[in-house]
Amino acid sequence: MINEYKITKKLMMSWAKEWYFVGKKSIFNFIILCLNGLIGILLTITLLITGGDIGRWCIAILCLFVFVFGIFIARFLQMSNSYKMYVNIYGVSEWNRTTKFTDEEIIIQDHTSITKVQYKNIKQIKEKNNVIMLFISDNAAIRLYKDAFIEGSWEECKIMINNMRK
Repeated sequence: MINEYKITKKLMMSWAKEWYFVGKKSIFNFIILCLNGLIGILLTITLLITGGDIGRWCIAILCLFVFVFGIFIARFLQMSNSYKMYVNIYGVSEWNRTTKFTDEEIIIQDHTSITKVQYKNIKQIKEKNNVIMLFISDNAAIRLYKDAFIEGSWEECKIMINNMRK
């Protein structure tokens, strides 16, 4: 089975909006960011009611900035930097990602780069609309699209993956 799609800047930037909660680390980071936001809001309300010195205002603003940056901006900057890195490495602004499912392993080819993954390393499979994520660790995943299979189908592939993971 083969899954193939073209990676563009627009597609990579759309990835920043997906799958926020993957693994314990991302949940922990989200909780810390929300606590920062809550502290910033409560401190700002307190300072508006009672007044306060410049130091306390700076702490409130810093807490709010960390919250907004961490939740809404950081992921897009990270994805933009990743895209720029790949453009520099590959020398092209768009490239094909081909994922082949063989009897022994999964072979992922991004332009000139090849990565091989053993089926036993797949920790979790998540589906959302047309997107499939095969998580191989807390920070790494294989992204597939249901409509991007040029050989076979997602249903066939899912059965094969589950059989090979056992």
